[in-house]
Formats: sequence, structure tokens, C-alpha cells
Amino acid sequence: MSQLFLYGDLRLKKTVSNLVIFAVLFTSGIKTHAVFASEKTQSRFGNVTLNIPNPRNLCRVKNNEGERERDTLERMRKIQRRGKNKLLAFWVDCDSHKQLQRNNNLFAFNEWMIIVGYLSGKPPQEKTFPQVTQKLYLKSILKEFNDTDLDNLYGSAIKGVNKDLEKIDPNYLGGKTTKVTEPINLGLLAVTDSIHTGMIINVKGPWGDRPVAAINGSTLIKGVIVHYFFYNEYKNKSTIKTLLSKSKFYSEKLTNAN
Repeated sequence: MSQLFLYGDLRLKKTVSNLVIFAVLFTSGIKTHAVFASEKTQSRFGNVTLNIPNPRNLCRVKNNEGERERDTLERMRKIQRRGKNKLLAFWVDCDSHKQLQRNNNLFAFNEWMIIVGYLSGKPPQEKTFPQVTQKLYLKSILKEFNDTDLDNLYGSAIKGVNKDLEKIDPNYLGGKTTKVTEPINLGLLAVTDSIHTGMIINVKGPWGDRPVAAINGSTLIKGVIVHYFFYNEYKNKSTIKTLLSKSKFYSEKLTNAN
């Protein structure tokens, strides 16, 4: 058995927790800097350089626009760190980005995406697993789906996320906080070069309540455990279909870019 699995770092619980965590990241009207998706991003993780493709029709957020943007990134990194992740890149829909530049009030983005590298061990480190193939990684995660009660797992993950948000959010949202409720588990939706899972949750925030659809892709790239997350406000079943299509296409881009 590979050391990757002996560490226990691929537990499905963490994948589910990550899916919930990132649904509530983008909630504050804080100025950012957009970089359109014609560019590619490179990011270091441990001793590996990853090529990060940009998704279609989203604007990338970068840390070069002053105090408000630094606050946004700080909040994000704190929440991710609790999920044992390192931020590689993130994007928002360009209409919301324009609103960010015009308005400092709290509001919710229409669409957003994040990609992270998973930190392993205690304390969490940028560990890579070059001896493990992508195929073996996917096989292991698929086996966990067969052995796990996902509904109980989602409920447990949400409790932990809400507890973290109560501690972190007030410092960045003007004393306010966000909360996740009523998860709907969509389970395993597709397998490509990644495993694609989905959920719908209700997010309560300063803007009010709204349902959010979330699709998570999980894969192994150059020995790095990579998760990426597509989010949008849920309107109907076509929301899930559209996000899943984006996730599957992004999986192809990510694998072939590396």
C-alpha cells in the first residue's frame, strides 16, 4: 500500500469539508484586480511547479490592490488553512468584479472558482506523492465513496465549517458572519481525469439567504493532491449541468497543462 494512503490524508471527510468551506468565501465587497482567462498561472507546491489553466469567462483575483484585497486574501487563507489547503488561484465572474470596484458594501458573487493544493501531515505541509499515479489516486477515492455515508459526512462537515466561520468572519465582514445550512448531497457525478462531486447548500449571509450549487473536482497532478471548486447561485437543474460541464472541461485542461 502506498504511503499516500497510509497517511490518511485522502479521507473523503476532508474533500466534503473543502466543498462546504469554499461555498462561503466570496461574500464581501472588497476591491480586487482582475486578470482575464487568456493567461496561465504557475504556482509552487512543495518542490513542484504546477501550471494552472484559467477557466473561461472569469476574472482572476490578485493581491496587488491595497488593504482591502489583502484582507480578502487573509480571510480566505485562514479558512483554507483550517481545511488543510494552500490557495493556488481563484477567480470570480467579471460582472461581480466590476461591482467590487464600484461598491464596498457586502454582496454575494454570481459565480466563482478556487483551486487549491491539499496539505498533508501534522503540522500540514506541502507534501507531494510522486510515486502515486493519477489512476491510483482516483481508484482510492472511488473506493471511499462506496464505504462512506455521505449524508452524515456532509452534516458533520457543515458543523465544523460554521464553527470556523463564527471565529473568522466578524473580523472581515463588519462584525457579521455567514452560515451554511440544509445540504443536499448530489454524490458522485462523473469521473474523468478527476472525480467530480456535487452538492447544494443554503448560505445565510449579510445579503440574506440563497441556495448555492457546488461542484468539486479532485485529482492528482505531479504528485500534488489538487481540488478545484466551481460555484454558482442555484436556480434549477441546469445550474448543476452547466457547472459539471465546466468542471469536466477544466479537468482536461489541468491534466494536459501538466
